[in-house]
Amino acid sequence: MKAFLELAKRERLLAVIRGESPEQAIFAAETAFESGLNFVEVALTTPGGLEAIEHLRRKGFPIGAGTVLSREDGEKAILAGATFLVSPHFDPSICALIEKVPVIPGAATPTEIMAAHKMGVPLIKVFPSSSFGAGHIRMLREPFPFLNLLCTGGVCEENMGDYLDAGAVAVGLASALFPRSELRQGDAAALRRRLSRISEALRLP
Repeated sequence: MKAFLELAKRERLLAVIRGESPEQAIFAAETAFESGLNFVEVALTTPGGLEAIEHLRRKGFPIGAGTVLSREDGEKAILAGATFLVSPHFDPSICALIEKVPVIPGAATPTEIMAAHKMGVPLIKVFPSSSFGAGHIRMLREPFPFLNLLCTGGVCEENMGDYLDAGAVAVGLASALFPRSELRQGDAAALRRRLSRISEALRLP
């Protein structure tokens, strides 16, 4: 778990892929890894998401599964080869899968966040972050300075720095990284330019 947390802190960016097909998801993920990103998830809302994860793992990519809504979802993702799980909500039965792979549960309130923390998860996803704003992260960090928070949901290139400045260790971007039009067109060059620009900006001191 320590190595996984170190990865998140080093990368500072979780690339969230929601494709319209497994082929789109594979294309987006491969482009992300080729652009130097190493913290990437495929959302299970993607048709054939498990198929995409299995394909990417066969090629040796450390891919996570996102939008894990139940323990059953998580178990299927692990069987497909997912190296970590991300959920939009706090579910103790999903968090219990931490015995197999790192789990990032979603939470918003202090009660949810502390309940997740007590289950030993390495990173907590504050979701949807845009509903609360960067000020919410700053306020959470005052009583809970030991928390490792990931901000996703409405985070984009223009506001990602606000969440990091407020104390988040990383941010997750979805459509801001992978516009649907570029996925449909298979525009790898445009995706690479954006991925490289944003990841470089986040890694700057």
